[in-house]
Amino acid sequence: MANFLDLALELREQIYHYLLHHPPPDPHNPNSLTAPATPLHPAILAVNKQIHAEALPILYAHNTFRSHPTLLTSFPSLYNPTVVASNCPQISESTCPGVRLIRRWYLKARLDCGPFWTAERVAEAFTGVDELTVEVWQSMYGGGGGEVLRLFGGVRGVKKVRIWGEHDWAGEVCALVGGRDGKSGGNGGGAVR
Repeated sequence: MANFLDLALELREQIYHYLLHHPPPDPHNPNSLTAPATPLHPAILAVNKQIHAEALPILYAHNTFRSHPTLLTSFPSLYNPTVVASNCPQISESTCPGVRLIRRWYLKARLDCGPFWTAERVAEAFTGVDELTVEVWQSMYGGGGGEVLRLFGGVRGVKKVRIWGEHDWAGEVCALVGGRDGKSGGNGGGAVR
């Protein structure tokens, strides 16, 4: 009988991806929000040190994590738009060193109250990540401006950017991503919805 570790690394990585990848539903597609979530099987990480070393990067680098509303990349949780953020278990770097491997972030930014972070902290947290999704919202119409979005002006090297929500932010996003003329480009590209 063959041992799991005798399989080629490429096959083991495909198995890890199947067990540890949770593709988030598209919040813009109502049908995907009602579909049952794909369960994760992180118990595979406890089998032995080699499997842990091979599979941990897949768990953290290929899934999207919800950023903490005030602490940014401290205490993230696995992103699932069908689950209320307060019901998601949070992890920290002190209890799980794999947190530093997270490459895909989702952040819900409130526009009608002062920012909880500085521009420097935002740049430190999100510069160089693979994907950053920012959902903007406000508690009442006209309750806030784009000051919070301006804090993201120092973030660089993000491969894919998505910004959406309840604010007329298109002009500000173009200015942040492409400069004052509003043309695209600037930080490595990205999709803006």
